[in-house]
Amino acid sequence: MGLALKLVILPAAYFWVYPSWAGSLGGVPAIVLNTLLLEAAMASQITGGLIAAEQRLEPELARLMVGLSIPLSLVTVKIWSLFLPTS
Repeated sequence: MGLALKLVILPAAYFWVYPSWAGSLGGVPAIVLNTLLLEAAMASQITGGLIAAEQRLEPELARLMVGLSIPLSLVTVKIWSLFLPTS
């Protein structure tokens, strides 16, 4: 569930909420939307996983989440890039 939240659900929420918020700010370039959406869809932080493992906060789960999120994010980032505006 954690990886689905990080790689799919939060970027989807961002994809639908951000354009209306950016429109209220007036003139936010599409490159900002594109960059922020792709950053939101990227893998879990490696540093956070290492710190969790070092502090013995479910080290196996922390390593698994980071280890799975990296290859999965290669797929999800590509899929999210198909939805981005080009201008």
